[in-house]
Amino acid sequence: MKKSKKPWASVDYFAFFVIVPIIIISIFLLPETIKDSLVLHPSNPTFISVFFSNYVHLEFWNHLLGNLIFYLIVMILIFNIEMDKGRFRKASLLIFIALPFVNSSFVIFFTPFLKNALGFSGIISAFYGYLLFSAYNFIKQNYKPSINGNIFLLLIWGINLFIVDIYNLHDTNIFLQVVMISLVSCIAYNYRSNIKLITNKMKTHYKKLPENQRTYKLILFLITLIFLFSLPIFLIPPVIIMEGGNVTNIMAHWVGYSFGLGSGFIIKR
Repeated sequence: MKKSKKPWASVDYFAFFVIVPIIIISIFLLPETIKDSLVLHPSNPTFISVFFSNYVHLEFWNHLLGNLIFYLIVMILIFNIEMDKGRFRKASLLIFIALPFVNSSFVIFFTPFLKNALGFSGIISAFYGYLLFSAYNFIKQNYKPSINGNIFLLLIWGINLFIVDIYNLHDTNIFLQVVMISLVSCIAYNYRSNIKLITNKMKTHYKKLPENQRTYKLILFLITLIFLFSLPIFLIPPVIIMEGGNVTNIMAHWVGYSFGLGSGFIIKR
């Protein structure tokens, strides 16, 4: 199997798996008065809150812990399949530095009625968007299918949007659902030879792996597959959801996911 030329540097592991969680937890441990100044109030935004609100959490068990777990999972997956480490580093800088301003701008202009906005999930969604690009690039580099990249991403998007419809069946337009199913089915049928080629090459590669690596690689593959087709966790329809008094701005997830996916295509090493 073709792999990226150089292994990840120790500084990469330290930065993404140690420094980032430490920063998130440190911000959480700040005094309440300081944290409140970092929370974005859409009706009265400040430069500081526009940026730092994307890193603030007010609750540990119900908010911070879950976000950190999802963040670490997506990092593990990306670190195992990313083919262009330079591109990932540049995309990460954009996600950590530029995305907070983009996300907050959407919140200010499109949901000004919110009392406040905060949390790391928009940035996490961006890395899940990048994961989709990374998976596409991994398949392209290792198995060289003739499928167009845009078609591949459209196929994944279509399947995920269908899952969204299943989650929201009572709100789904039947005609739209039929159109989506037909589109996904046509794409899958048209590229069935590529799908079969990729599947066979993956089976061949798996059989060549040493016994002590097979279980790990299989688990890694299954987890990646699950998260590629579990995007409705982050991308349920772009509305505001009330849960136990907490407000989740799903639009920020959509913005983050699209930003992360797009960064993979825009950035060239």
